[in-house]
Amino acid sequence: MRLQMLSTSVYLLLQNSNKKTARQSQLNSSGTVNRQRAGKTMTSQENSLDCSQIMKYMEGFLVSRALFTACDLGVFDLLQEENTSLSENDISQRLSTSLRGMQILLNVCESMRLLMSEKKDGTVYYQMSQMARRYLTNSSKESLLPWIKFYSEILYPCAEHSVHAVREGTQQLGKQFGHKNMNYFDVLYR
Repeated sequence: MRLQMLSTSVYLLLQNSNKKTARQSQLNSSGTVNRQRAGKTMTSQENSLDCSQIMKYMEGFLVSRALFTACDLGVFDLLQEENTSLSENDISQRLSTSLRGMQILLNVCESMRLLMSEKKDGTVYYQMSQMARRYLTNSSKESLLPWIKFYSEILYPCAEHSVHAVREGTQQLGKQFGHKNMNYFDVLYR
């Protein structure tokens, strides 16, 4: 159920960010939108945090979590090694995951333009996009996988303690990783 919600949320988030909004078409010559509200003219910059923008902020982590999950499972490396399209079932079996969970993850990755799919005889086959091939495989000289791992394993877990960090004015590596005086290098090279 959570994976279904993730897939739907990420898909909607990506679709909404790709659409040209009505606001963009109403720009005046200065690059702002003027709106009348209770006798006061507001520019788009003053009124830009509507509900949809806040929803994008709330759901933004779902996109990165899907990316981290696909990289951690080795989806892109598998497709690189095989150098051909693979079916959902083949990917799921080779990576020892549930078929349904992998289908949802692959759909999300396709929404993110990391994968492309093709349906043949009722079976969906996936291959990597050029962007994924360039940045999301271990064999690429331009691989971002070390950074992705750092974000997934260190920064995101520490972000769970951001309320404490603001209240205390201190970094939170110790809370996350169990050592009071820990620094980033201790975490990286443990």
